[in-house]
Amino acid sequence: MNPLLFLLLFILFESNIAGDPPVLLKQTPNLITLEINENEPMELRCPVAITPDLSVQWSKNNEDLDPIWSTSNLLIRRFVLKIHHAHISDAGLYKCNVVNGFGNVQAQFQIIVKSNETSPNSIISSEQQNIMVWDVNSFNGEAPKFLARDGRSHIESTKVIQPEGTTVQLKCLASGKPSPEIRWKKNGKILSEDEYGITQTQILNIKDLRQSDTGNYTCEVFNSFGTINATYILIVTETLQFFGYDPQNLSVEIGKAAILNCRVQTNDPTTKIQWLKKIDNQQLFRPDSIVFGSEQYEPIEQYPQQQYSNNILSKPLIFP
Repeated sequence: MNPLLFLLLFILFESNIAGDPPVLLKQTPNLITLEINENEPMELRCPVAITPDLSVQWSKNNEDLDPIWSTSNLLIRRFVLKIHHAHISDAGLYKCNVVNGFGNVQAQFQIIVKSNETSPNSIISSEQQNIMVWDVNSFNGEAPKFLARDGRSHIESTKVIQPEGTTVQLKCLASGKPSPEIRWKKNGKILSEDEYGITQTQILNIKDLRQSDTGNYTCEVFNSFGTINATYILIVTETLQFFGYDPQNLSVEIGKAAILNCRVQTNDPTTKIQWLKKIDNQQLFRPDSIVFGSEQYEPIEQYPQQQYSNNILSKPLIFP
């Protein structure tokens, strides 16, 4: 990658990216057993990370349930199966099989309909002789939402520029019910924990940055009620040396011209210099801004063009 000062026009990476198979939510056992009383409502929610490319097929006792068979008592809406008033005949083994072009996963529900008046208050899940108690309320929840400093419910793609050898934090703070899970990707591929450490938290720390860390980092946040994502465009710059004392602070009279100069030493004539201006209102997020640490800057597009001579690159900023 070409070195740069402040900002190099970033490169959009294009690659043939392999997709990922569907993912069951963590701690989902092989079998979830639910006991309900007759005439009570029942809702089954397939415990997968929901993405647009998924198809789902529900079945009961190994016979497919077609959504077009929905009745006044049975309703199938993709990842949710509802029975408004459970009957003894509704008992059985229900499955949701989720498929995309890269694989499939399956969750199973054993439904027991009781005719007495005692109402159970938990979902009992058994797996390999281990018993887990699931709160019934976990089937009533909310899709993930981003937590942003200015109250936004989504995060635009954000450019982050950091020099080599430093540390960067990429934040993907979100809430949801149940608490959402998260995975990070770089240029569409799931990050390796061996290389990046823990990659299933809402803050991704990348230490001792190298130019090879440049890329598009996407966080995917999901629970059984939905999936959201956000992308950071990370650009790692070469450490460059300023030439002389440039740039220097300058005071001028109102109405007079002012010239700021920026000169750096570099062996690469393709290095680019970009002047930036700090944004005054840091609380208002601007999607066209450039982020350094916790501060936002806007690019200044001015002529003349930069010049390169004797390994010195210079570009003045002129105020008329």
